Amino acid sequence: GIVNRVEIKDKEEVDLPRLRSLSRFQAKILAHALSFPKVKRVLYSTCSVHKEENEGVVTTVLKDHSNFELVHLLPKWKTRGSSEFLEGEKCVRCTPHDHGTNGFFLALIVRRD
Repeated sequence: GIVNRVEIKDKEEVDLPRLRSLSRFQAKILAHALSFPKVKRVLYSTCSVHKEENEGVVTTVLKDHSNFELVHLLPKWKTRGSSEFLEGEKCVRCTPHDHGTNGFFLALIVRRD
């Protein structure tokens, strides 16, 4: 895990090829977790502020796993996922500016009955 808060880079400094590569890898990991027949719920979390690694991964994976859905996690938490994504409001975010973190994201994915 992250021990010390680090300086967050501006968007101009983000290595986009690396970010895309990480996002694809995270999507594979999440899809693998959802592939287990007895799995009932998966909490997807990152220490990232990037939508590509957060809502983007969840949205991509859920397109291929219609037997799962997002659940509105921690409803009293004020900072939600990006409104650019249909179900972003169900996700939780922590940001460097609002929470003094490096960034954090949570999405609870549950198998439909």
